[in-house]
Amino acid sequence: MLLKQFNQIYLFFSKYANSSSKALDINKAVANFIVSDMRPLSIVDNLEFKVLLQKLDPLYVADKIIPEIYNDKKEDIKQKLAKLHQ
Repeated sequence: MLLKQFNQIYLFFSKYANSSSKALDINKAVANFIVSDMRPLSIVDNLEFKVLLQKLDPLYVADKIIPEIYNDKKEDIKQKLAKLHQ
């Protein structure tokens, strides 16, 4: 019981820094996942999606940078599609 509480406290205080390469890689992967199938950006606010991310990597916390990456990717795709139709 005490070990479980210690592990929970340890995980709470040892999350990835938002600027760490691991957090940035995950943010980019999440944004690519959303954009690639035109999922709504609101998926990152979904409780079950947050639980999924925590199960996959307990040290990761979804960052506010995801919408920024999402918008960049979305614009990139729009530009590529526009070039195809020229």
